[in-house]
Amino acid sequence: MNVKKLSWISTTFALCAVAFMQGCASTPRTVKDIDAKKKVIEIHPVNNADFYTQKGALDVEKAKQAYFNLMTRFNYPIYIQLKTEAFNVTDFGLNDFAHVGKGCTLWVNKNYPTGGYFAREIFLLPGQMIAEQKNVASEMGAPKHATLLVRYGSIYSFSVENTLGFFPDGVQIPKSQEKFTKSNNCKLVHAGELFTIKKEDDWHFIMAGPDGAIVTEFSTFFDPQGRQYSNPNIKH
Repeated sequence: MNVKKLSWISTTFALCAVAFMQGCASTPRTVKDIDAKKKVIEIHPVNNADFYTQKGALDVEKAKQAYFNLMTRFNYPIYIQLKTEAFNVTDFGLNDFAHVGKGCTLWVNKNYPTGGYFAREIFLLPGQMIAEQKNVASEMGAPKHATLLVRYGSIYSFSVENTLGFFPDGVQIPKSQEKFTKSNNCKLVHAGELFTIKKEDDWHFIMAGPDGAIVTEFSTFFDPQGRQYSNPNIKH
């Protein structure tokens, strides 16, 4: 085979490769294309009265459905456990579920002489906060120490710091909790970010961002008797 023929073959191969690459680049898979295939449920402004019966009791099924809608919106898999009593919801006995409450599934909570571990999934509606709390030592062990992973949405993490901080524009503590809340600093935590609660034995809480949030919590063993709330009206 002569040099000219080899050169012609090489040139032809190169041109074909370029054409192939251009063809691929002309029809990329974009995020928009993928998102268009997802089933989306719009989350409307939350009306607190919608979650209560005529007798004033929390309507557990409606509360759970709101979280199921949140999961579907985020394309989060609704596991079998979430369709059972393992998935619980609470308004902390404050009758303000739209603003103060949570959905939760406990994955594990083990305690051993040499140490323990705890994991749960937390679900929050847009702007919904978990009641401010702190963890203290109990007969079962030391205060819980936790790290949070924001899976979907975003959260605002509130805490008590030595210096007065500030809240981002538009972030407001629910009116029903204003006079009880002691946290003076706030940090925005996005999906995919880890956040460690540095002072478990001081007041802290989290509140979902405008789209709601799904958060996985990892911690040491948790004894409910070692938890205290700043709001004295909360029912354990």
